[in-house]
Amino acid sequence: MDKGLLAAIWVLADFIDRAEFHSVGDFPAKLIFFADGEVYEVIHAANGKEALINHILSAPAEEASSYLILVDKPEQIPELEIPNVRGYCTVSPEGEVQYYQRE
Repeated sequence: MDKGLLAAIWVLADFIDRAEFHSVGDFPAKLIFFADGEVYEVIHAANGKEALINHILSAPAEEASSYLILVDKPEQIPELEIPNVRGYCTVSPEGEVQYYQRE
C-alpha cells in the first residue's frame, strides 16, 4: 500500500467540493487537481527524503503548479526549500489533515 498516496487522497478530500479535475500524478506528485483556477500538486516529502524532493523541485517550471507538501511530521518543514508552495500538511492515520504555513 502506498501510504503517501492514501494520505494525498485525504488532502484531496478537503478540496473535493472545489476540484474540477483530479488525477494520480507522476513522481514526485501523488495527486494533481485543478481547483479555484489553479493547478495543485500534492507532493509527499517522506521523512528522510527532503534533499531529494528539494533537488527535484528546485527549479521553478514555466507554468508552475501550486504545491501542497505532505510531510510525515511538521519538523521536516524547515528542511524543505521548494518554490510555489501553498502550504504543508500532515495526515493522521484516521485521515485528519492538519495544515501549516512557513513563518
